[in-house]
Amino acid sequence: MQSSSVRSAPRRLRYWKLRPVLPLSVLLPAVLLLCAFCLGLGAAFAQAPERSPFAGEWEFTFSGRDNGSDRFTVEADGHITGVAHSQEFAGRRIDGSVQDNGEMDWEVAGAEFFGKADPSGSAFGSWRNSKFQREGGWSAKRVDRDADSRPKRKKQK
Repeated sequence: MQSSSVRSAPRRLRYWKLRPVLPLSVLLPAVLLLCAFCLGLGAAFAQAPERSPFAGEWEFTFSGRDNGSDRFTVEADGHITGVAHSQEFAGRRIDGSVQDNGEMDWEVAGAEFFGKADPSGSAFGSWRNSKFQREGGWSAKRVDRDADSRPKRKKQK
C-alpha cells in the first residue's frame, strides 16, 4: 500500500503547480467588468444617430433694412451651414442650428436669424443686426430632403 500513496503524491503536486497566477476573487470581477464595458461600447456604436426632421437643403429670402437670398443646408445632426448674399454683403458664411422642435437660429455677417421650421419643409422668422441697427423678416422652403451634408458652392466664371 505504500507504493500507491507514493504514486498519487506527485500528481497532487503537479495539479497545484498549475494554479492561476491571480486569485479567482480578482480575476472574475475583472473579466466581468471587461465584458460589461465591451457590451456597453458595442451598444453605443450600434445605435444609429437620429436624423433631424429638418435635414436637407433650404432656399431662403430675407427682407427689411437689407434684402437677400440663398441656400443653406441642415445637416443630419441639425447643424446649419451655407453662404448668404444680400445688397450689403456677398458670400458670407452661415452658421447655426435647428432643434428637434423646429426652433432655428443662425448667424451671418453679424446678423442673427431666429425662427421656426415645420417638418413639412417651410420656415419663417425674423432677423436683426444690432451693430448696424437693421432688422427684418425671413422665410425658407426645403428644396431637397436628401441634400449632401456640405453646402453647395456656386461656380465662379
